[in-house]
This record gives sequence, C-alpha cells and structure tokens, in this order.
Amino acid sequence: MLMPALFSESDLAYLKTSNNPTWLDQLWKPASMHRHNVSMSGGSDKVTYFVGGNYQNENGNYAGIKQDKYGFRAGVVATIARGLKADVNFNVDHRVRYSGNPTANEDQAFIEAMVQVPRWIPIDFNGNYVNLGGSNPNPLAAIGSGYYREDKTAGYRINTAISYDFSGFLEGLTARFQISQASDNGSNTTYRPPYTLYNFAGFGPGNIIPRDSVISSTVINAAGNSLYEPSLSRSNSYQGFLLYSIRKQLLLTII
Repeated sequence: MLMPALFSESDLAYLKTSNNPTWLDQLWKPASMHRHNVSMSGGSDKVTYFVGGNYQNENGNYAGIKQDKYGFRAGVVATIARGLKADVNFNVDHRVRYSGNPTANEDQAFIEAMVQVPRWIPIDFNGNYVNLGGSNPNPLAAIGSGYYREDKTAGYRINTAISYDFSGFLEGLTARFQISQASDNGSNTTYRPPYTLYNFAGFGPGNIIPRDSVISSTVINAAGNSLYEPSLSRSNSYQGFLLYSIRKQLLLTII
C-alpha cells in the first residue's frame, strides 16, 4: 500500500522558490567584545602610586544577550619615617549581565531545536509568531514578549598595611600589620510575562506548509507561570594579620 504524498507538485515548486531564512539564522549573530584599559603610575622616593581602570563590553551570539564589566584599581606606598612604611590598595569590580532570551543558556538543546525547524516554516506571519508545539520554542516570540533576566554584581576590596624595620636598635627585626575588608553585593531580576503563539492553517496534501491564516492561538506562561522575581545578596568580610620576621647573620671565622 502506497503512502499518500505529503507534497504536491505545486507544493514542491513553492518550496523550491521559498527563501525563508532559517530560525537559527534569525537568532545567531557574530559575537563582539570591546575592551579598554587605562593606567597611570608615578611618584617620588617617598611616595609611589598607581591608578588603573578597565571597561569590557560583550554581546553574545544570541539575540538579546550582553554583558558589561567595569573595574578600578588604585594603590599608594608611602615612607612615613625612616623604617616606617604604609601602603593602601583599593579595587572595585562591577558587572551587569542582561539576557532577553530565556532559552539561550541551554546551547545544545536550543541549537538542535532551531536547526530542526523546516525552512519552509517562517518564524512569524506579520508579527504573529508561529506555534510549532512540542519541545520546539519560538525564541523570537519570547524575546519580543519583554522577557528579561538581569544580574548585577559589585564588589570592592581594601587592603591597608603598615610595616616597620627595627634595624636601628633591633638588628634584623621587621614587623607588618595588615588589615583588609571585602564587600560583595548582587542583585537579580527575572521577568517572565505571558505571550501568545499562533496556529496557522496549512496547505498541500499534508496541510503541513503554513499559510497566513490563523486558526487558533496558545498563551505561553499564562497567569500561573508568569513571573517577576527580584532578589538581593550582600556579604562583608574582614581580615587582619600581624607578621614579624627576624633575620640573623651567621659569621664564620676561618683560621
């Protein structure tokens, strides 16, 4: 028994001339990264310093993903008196990661789903996003829905120390007192709104080639699955050290 044809001759002629971009083509783009650094240092025999900063911007291969990083560094070393030195180091780091694509973190499954979509199926008709059903998502519909996830982290470190060389009256003895503080702050916001996918009528013997004729719709992330979730985190830590060392000289007399 012969299986009925899924495509007629006219369907095949239509598919031959169809020039729809693949779903992956519409989502994948070259990644880019920009990095900038600036620094300055100088001083005298009593005081030396350095200052530096950096900025980095990254855009991911998927639509709707980007990340920005900022950093600042500074330090001073000063000789206060003979044998007495103080130094201070300070750094700040800040990162913001934004994603408007809820599926892009699962690369393998995401790419497989996009590649498996037949080329004759457009991702939308006049802004009405196609519903494939099953496990294949429509990521442009999710991006267009206003979904976003934003992660922010910021932290700073301060290290201060004072050291003294007692060689003036206790030969070989040095001591150093150091204290440091670290602080990290983070925030995360996820917004997952509902959006609509549309089922379209098909043509051809198998009715599998969609045409611009809506027959029904499906709401994704309906009321029970919608989400707006902010969160905050914060941590602080302190450390202190007192270090000392004694250098001894060994004199050998050879007769």
